[in-house]
Amino acid sequence: MIEESIHRFGLPRQLLAAVKRYVCSARVGDFAILAAIPVLGFAYGIQSITSTNVFTGAEVAVASLLLLVHIFALNDWADYDVDLGVRPLGNPVQASRDSLLLVSVIALGCSIALLWSIRPPALAPAAFVIVASAIYSLQWPMRGKEVLLLSSVLHAICGAACFLLGLSVAAGLSSRWSSVWVFLGLSMAAGHMHQEISDHREDLASRARTHATVLGPFKAFVLGQLTFAAAFLALLILPGGSGSGLFQLLTFLAWAANMTLAIACRRNGLTAESVERYRSHYRWLYVLIGLGLLLRTPAVRQLVGY
Repeated sequence: MIEESIHRFGLPRQLLAAVKRYVCSARVGDFAILAAIPVLGFAYGIQSITSTNVFTGAEVAVASLLLLVHIFALNDWADYDVDLGVRPLGNPVQASRDSLLLVSVIALGCSIALLWSIRPPALAPAAFVIVASAIYSLQWPMRGKEVLLLSSVLHAICGAACFLLGLSVAAGLSSRWSSVWVFLGLSMAAGHMHQEISDHREDLASRARTHATVLGPFKAFVLGQLTFAAAFLALLILPGGSGSGLFQLLTFLAWAANMTLAIACRRNGLTAESVERYRSHYRWLYVLIGLGLLLRTPAVRQLVGY
């Protein structure tokens, strides 16, 4: 099959199209946010900001981006035929299924090699990310993405493991900051549920089993909001959370801001357009939350002297 692609379409052109699929698209923003999670974990593990730590943090970011490309490309490879029928790309040179698989394998190999060179124990949480993403995308004979709750649990595992990946590079695995990685994991699970609402029409057309297609957009939306609430609660009550009264107040205000955005989305109707606006808004909210969490890392607190 790969040889056929080489002769009929030209593998180099299709491989280039597959690469552009991840570096020249709206997904770049998602990559940047998701790749920041391991870097945040690394920041929680270091005690001071040095040139060596900055360089290592950059390596963690690159390894994380490569891991994300693997995950997205593997999912696109698994859904290739469905996506062509429901969401055709419309480009004169489209990435072939073989080229997507090749990009996925190359990205995975480079990510593993880089993590091994940085700190081999970091491969343990990376393995959780790799296995969870494979269960989500591939047929085992079941597909994790079509099993209710499991699909979101797999996202939660990936979110938490990505933070632990960065933490393990800096200081080894620890439960000290469990409030942060549980918060991030539950937030990713909630975000996944809202993505399914956004893709409701396409998933109905392809007969995919998601929370939105099985439960309906409204029930899936409520479930997503309950998961968001559990994430913010975890940030307050688990080890590494709590903190000052100011931190607790800001955490409550962040949850209230997210709820306000959610209520506005609900009032506008749970259409693909309104949910996409909501997702765009809460992404920016999470950027601010991420910066706030960064200020609580030991190295930054030592730097600013508090």
